[in-house]
Amino acid sequence: MGGVKREPSLCGNCGAKDPRLRCPCKDVYFCNIACQRRQWRNHKKQCTFDLIKKVDADRATLGRDAPAIGPACVKIGGLL
Repeated sequence: MGGVKREPSLCGNCGAKDPRLRCPCKDVYFCNIACQRRQWRNHKKQCTFDLIKKVDADRATLGRDAPAIGPACVKIGGLL
């Protein structure tokens, strides 16, 4: 049976093969916590897991229909 060939995972920071850690957004992998921390400043702008957590917190404090919630949801939708 012809399956989809899986590309080897690379660390999102240093590029090493077969990293052990995966971000909860399932979009990027890291060798270790040090690599994850070094890359976080760049990755957090696109990390859907982190953005969803922030939107949920904003909904809890500002209310579900707050004007700031809409643009954040659109951003998340664009990343998914």
